[in-house]
Amino acid sequence: MIKNNKEIYGGSQAKTIVKKSSWYFMVSIYTKVVSFLVATLIVTNYLSPAEFGVLTNIETIANFLAIFISLGLDEAYFRFIYNHNETKDKIKEFVSSYFWIIILFGIVVAVISSVIMKYTFAARFKLGFHPFISLTVVGALLLQLSALGNSFLRQQLKTELLSITIFLSYNVYVILNIVLLVVFRMGIQAQIYALFAQNVVLFVIFVFILLKYELIGFKFNFKIIVEGLVYSIPLLPNQLSFWIANLSDKLLLIYLRSESESGIYSVGYKIASMITVFSTAVFTVYKPMMFSMFSDDKEAARKKITHFIPIYYFVIFWLAFALGFLSKETIMIFIHNAKYHPAHIVVPIVASGYLFMSMYKPFYNIITYYGKTWVISAGAIIQAAVNLVLNIILIPRFGSIAAAWTTVFSFFFSYVWLYVFSQRLFSIKLDYKKLVIITMSGVIVLCAWYGIDGLIHSTNNFVNFGIKSVLMFAGAGSLILTGQINIKEILLKNGAK
Repeated sequence: MIKNNKEIYGGSQAKTIVKKSSWYFMVSIYTKVVSFLVATLIVTNYLSPAEFGVLTNIETIANFLAIFISLGLDEAYFRFIYNHNETKDKIKEFVSSYFWIIILFGIVVAVISSVIMKYTFAARFKLGFHPFISLTVVGALLLQLSALGNSFLRQQLKTELLSITIFLSYNVYVILNIVLLVVFRMGIQAQIYALFAQNVVLFVIFVFILLKYELIGFKFNFKIIVEGLVYSIPLLPNQLSFWIANLSDKLLLIYLRSESESGIYSVGYKIASMITVFSTAVFTVYKPMMFSMFSDDKEAARKKITHFIPIYYFVIFWLAFALGFLSKETIMIFIHNAKYHPAHIVVPIVASGYLFMSMYKPFYNIITYYGKTWVISAGAIIQAAVNLVLNIILIPRFGSIAAAWTTVFSFFFSYVWLYVFSQRLFSIKLDYKKLVIITMSGVIVLCAWYGIDGLIHSTNNFVNFGIKSVLMFAGAGSLILTGQINIKEILLKNGAK
């Protein structure tokens, strides 16, 4: 049975988020923690920083291919599925049209990109066509087809099933990666095969789900695709800018500096990006809730979002702060290969960038709901151009530090741009005083640590980790104890008294 809008957003937003996102959040925590442990305890002992850099850039290229394979239609799919779910036949026609166009266009992109990769990246690093190119491009296509099933489950708030699917496929990847790397000593090929296996599992499961719900058939409506392309193509610059801000810096580091520096930077970046565990889990649920509320009751949506943002910022801020604040001790404790230890320098910088990225999500969703995708595209083009130019100019001289700071600039620019324009479409009054107080609490914790560190001069990573953790809990807890953050406020059914 397919849910309607009322069933998706009705009731307490906090209870819905906690209930529905808890599954996804737990799986995300599991995958991020296991990914961190595998990378730090195993991969770094079997791969040199140079090999890690090459491997990371192969993943970067795969993400780039996914953008063109989909033409951004995954965004349109999520946006317009609400307009085509009146009857079973209509939603089947809608999903089928997207499924077949992605297959056809994806094959074209896969063939062209294979030829380009063979004579560029693969030739530069002496990588064979198989498995490096073949499995990378086919895996990207399978991943985009899987996105249709993923989006359907998200739209229907079936996060339990979505989470179980991700959990199973990720375990296939981890087990296969470890076996091929440790037992068969296959080097970077181990992860290529493991990632491809994960994509195959996701594809099989998600397509089975769509078939079970009878959402895929031999149907194709060109008007549905035109509707989607008109919406999605203007979003491509935004997706490309996200790739430039998040991924191209690793590619530029490997060409403009060295494979080793790209690998070290990638480890730090992986740690900083763990903030997305929470933001992605929340908006896996909150995005369909926002779209459903907008479709049914905009004033109720305004109240709920207004009360949601300060709580959301409180959690996101302290997650980002913790990642940066504890980065040095975390890396020193978990990564035994000293060649990777300089990675801790970039973690606080990149984490602050991800803080802005996490905060622009509600405003991005407002703009996409109203269909003003040209706003997102215009900002993305400016951001991407400036980011690329800064990276090209600064990376040769300053290396990974420059790459980290341009990431911060990119996300900060996107946050300001999307916030300003979203306010013109749907005004959300932010409690700036509360946001400043939350931020200043982190500054106070940071100052307290430097004061303590100046007195004790401890070189014990476990002692320093413990002291920093106590300071953070004191800082965050003081906001709750003093009533600056009222967790119960968002639990009210209508989001306000």
